[in-house]
This record gives sequence, structure tokens and C-alpha cells, in this order.
Amino acid sequence: MTLRLKLEDDPYSLTQSELDGLKQNERLNAKIHALTQDVLDQRLQPITAKHHV
Repeated sequence: MTLRLKLEDDPYSLTQSELDGLKQNERLNAKIHALTQDVLDQRLQPITAKHHV
């Protein structure tokens, strides 16, 4: 969160290491989002199937 604020306030002050950390964090967030969506989809499949019968 601190790096994100720093990116917004003064992006040119970030080091390469900090930029890499932000990039890794974005990748992790994308994976978490995809996995969460997969779990929700799996939970909704039985519910949806019941309503289509």
C-alpha cells in the first residue's frame, strides 16, 4: 500500500526494486482474483443447475 501511494505521489522516486515489487504484487492480486472467481463459479454451478431443471 505504501508503495502504491508513493507511485501515485512521486512515481519517479521509486527504485527498480520497488517497481518490481509492485509488479509482483499486481501478478499476485490477479492470481488471487482468478482463483476466487473460480471458487465462486464452482459454488454457483450447483445452484444454477437446480434452477435450470
